[in-house]
Amino acid sequence: MASLSKAEQILVNTLTIADLERGECSRFLPYATAAVRSDLSLSSFSSFIHNLESQLEVVLKNMELHPYLRQDDSEDRSSIDIVAGLKLLGIPASHGTNFGGGSTDISCLIHDQFLWIAEAKNDYNNSHILEGFRQLVDRYVMGSHRIQRKGALVIYCKNKPASAVLDSWKQYLTQINPEEYSVTVESSEESTFETTHYHRASNQRLYVKHIVVSLYQDHTDKSAKGRKPPKKIYCDNCHAEINGN
Repeated sequence: MASLSKAEQILVNTLTIADLERGECSRFLPYATAAVRSDLSLSSFSSFIHNLESQLEVVLKNMELHPYLRQDDSEDRSSIDIVAGLKLLGIPASHGTNFGGGSTDISCLIHDQFLWIAEAKNDYNNSHILEGFRQLVDRYVMGSHRIQRKGALVIYCKNKPASAVLDSWKQYLTQINPEEYSVTVESSEESTFETTHYHRASNQRLYVKHIVVSLYQDHTDKSAKGRKPPKKIYCDNCHAEINGN
């Protein structure tokens, strides 16, 4: 603890479980406390989700540091990076695990007690993102209140600013025929919004957190303009180009 100040050393030496649950010491002992907080979060589904989403934010902030190097990344590659980051923070995440009849992009199952699943899409267009939403809520998520009441849709934004993608997707989703998805927007923040709707298989209210990852760039300096542009990225399933509609 030689690198800690005297005040920080006193705080560490007097830590309680309640302090760790509140995130005390996470500023100067981030990795030491992350795994402990993950273990302590298993007391309820809500605390499990709160900790997982908090750690996910840490991973996404690091992804956003190098947008140029991520322009050619596939959805799977980006999702694998998220899984690796969550594992380093004590979250037992996985990629390609089968739940509900398909291979999930990002999932986390804790002792057969709590399950969280996220589907990830590049921002080709809203139709492409909708397919990801359908996969998540109609195939992967089981909607059981015993084990799973919330999922996430992660959108990698390379074609437009993340804020524009989020606003466009929110408007598109809420205008879908209510007989198919009667979606209610529960809350909105700068890079996320949450929705609820009745899950088809369980007839329970299902919460979905929609999250954008800012990987868009619009450089104007000469050196950036002189770079060889990344190759165009296509969706293998719908053949949509990045700048499609």
